[in-house]
Amino acid sequence: MKKFIFAVICMALLFTTSSCDGDQQKIAQLEQEVTEVKSGEAKKNQEIEQLTEEVNALKSGETEKNQEIEQLTKEVNALKSGEAKKNQEIEQLTEEVNALKSGESEKNQEIEQLTKEVNALKSGEAVLKEKTAKEARLAEEARLAEEVRLAAEELVVATADVKKIVEAVVEEAVAEAAAEVAVAEARLAEEARLAEEARLAEEVRLVEEAVVEEAEVEATVEEAVTEATVEEAEVEAAAAAEQDLPCQEIYNLSQEKYNDGKYEETVTILEELLQMEGCDEELSARAQYYIGWNYGNKQFKPGEARKAYQKAVDNYTSGLKYVEKSKEKLDHYKLSDEAEAAYYKDDFQKAVELRLKVARLEEKKSDKGLRAMNQYLAGYIYQFNLNDWDKAKEAYQKVINNYAGSGYVAKAEEKLKALP
Repeated sequence: MKKFIFAVICMALLFTTSSCDGDQQKIAQLEQEVTEVKSGEAKKNQEIEQLTEEVNALKSGETEKNQEIEQLTKEVNALKSGEAKKNQEIEQLTEEVNALKSGESEKNQEIEQLTKEVNALKSGEAVLKEKTAKEARLAEEARLAEEVRLAAEELVVATADVKKIVEAVVEEAVAEAAAEVAVAEARLAEEARLAEEARLAEEVRLVEEAVVEEAEVEATVEEAVTEATVEEAEVEAAAAAEQDLPCQEIYNLSQEKYNDGKYEETVTILEELLQMEGCDEELSARAQYYIGWNYGNKQFKPGEARKAYQKAVDNYTSGLKYVEKSKEKLDHYKLSDEAEAAYYKDDFQKAVELRLKVARLEEKKSDKGLRAMNQYLAGYIYQFNLNDWDKAKEAYQKVINNYAGSGYVAKAEEKLKALP
């Protein structure tokens, strides 16, 4: 910088040699300018020193930054190394996922195969169910056919009994007719005799007194006959009263057994009463009715109950209280027969409606055993013929809830277990 200033001064002196020695003012001015330049140079030096310090500070910060950058670079390299491992892990996991996807595809194929097999099994199960339903129906038909056969055999026996009864009645009627003929002949003979006596009386007036005496004798005989007839009637009435008393006692004994819950003994005693002679017909009809009622409501044997009611109708006078009650019971059994007939005509809807109609009969007027049977058979039709399993379950549950003691309860429970 000083060299530059001296060069400037020399150049100025060269151009002003003529006045160099004399122009002190210019030299002072130049010195002043040099001094100002130096002062500016000092300031510049200070600025340079300050800038140098700032540069040094920046270099120091840069060093720190470089250290930080170096540290960050190491961390980045470490992260890159970890990322490489992660990439390897990701690649490995990707391979495993692909393997799993491949296995899943195989599994899907296996599932599809198993699904086909399950569908085939379901189809077979449906066929099996249909076969089972058919076998159950055939078994039920066989059972019902056996019941019909037994009923037919019993009907044959009953017909034979009726034939014997008819023959006995005919013989009795013939005997009565013969007796009436004998009485008529005796009456005619008596009339002829009296006519002959009148003729003789007319002819032998002389013997009027004898005739009068004879008439008195006849009057006496007639009076004696009348008295004997009255006595005989009284004896017969007393005998009938004596006979009715044991019949009533036997009936009362049967009711005692019934109240004790001994229903089979009750039937046995009532049947003994029916074998007794001379019992009041109304009492006998009542005994026959209650045999049926016992079978139908306490022993749950509707077939036996029906036979008993039929005997009451067949053996006793129509119009008697318990004969008419037996007829009403038989009407319920005929309604059950209509349901049976509809079933064998494959009219299952009508059959189930009739079964339910019987099952819903008024309790006080219908047999519990008959209602239980029809309630169960309604469930059977719903299950095997109409394929309405919900209604089948409902019907079977009513058997279980309402007919404890009936054999159909166990059957209904078994059917319910088989339903899904």
